[in-house]
Amino acid sequence: MVFHICNGIAELAESKGLDNLQTIALNRWKYYLYVAITTVVYQPLALMLPQLAIVLFIPLVIVAFIVFVLILGLIKQAENLLAA
Repeated sequence: MVFHICNGIAELAESKGLDNLQTIALNRWKYYLYVAITTVVYQPLALMLPQLAIVLFIPLVIVAFIVFVLILGLIKQAENLLAA
């Protein structure tokens, strides 16, 4: 779903000539993808090495929250720039 939202914003931005917004949208998708891949790798690792899992859990949650906020900011920015 995040892929479709970010790519939809990027396509609309490209059609309106907003290259900066397009780049931001594609970067936000990449950030989300990195967090998702890290989460998938983290889960089996947490089962094998519980001590390491405890240390890595908090930074992963913080980064995931930051990416979530960045995506919300992208949606708000797209609303402001593309609505005109």
